[in-house]
Amino acid sequence: MGDPRRISAASRQRVARAFAATSKPLVTAAFAEVACVLDGRARLWADLRSDLCETARDRPGPTDQLAGLRALCLDRRLSELRGFVAALTTASADVVQRAPEAANGLAGLDACADPCASGWTSEATMRSSAPSPICSRTARCSATSAGCAKSTTRAGTPW
Repeated sequence: MGDPRRISAASRQRVARAFAATSKPLVTAAFAEVACVLDGRARLWADLRSDLCETARDRPGPTDQLAGLRALCLDRRLSELRGFVAALTTASADVVQRAPEAANGLAGLDACADPCASGWTSEATMRSSAPSPICSRTARCSATSAGCAKSTTRAGTPW
């Protein structure tokens, strides 16, 4: 899925253009709120992913199942974020008016920090709540410190 902090200037510009095209009052404020919320989510996502990589590298073994659940949760949230952004690139006036509330209503990342607290005891219970791609921890996070360092040093946002 790539590094979520890598800025996609093109996506940001498409969203800004879609908002502006509606000529609705307060469109600038709506875009600023949405951008702020999405940027914050992207930073938190990146911090959680970095922590996951470091944990997997430093403590292999029994924590692998929990790490797999955390990775799956993070991948789902990133997919949801990108889907939301894609929808915003073709936003109607009605969508633009509701976008700040919708951005603030996206599923939180708390469950990704502690999947067991959310009642997810396996990938199957997590997957049963909604379809999502299966995440392979080893494919997403390198077990080397270089792999984790690379994933935490890029700047920007996923959109």
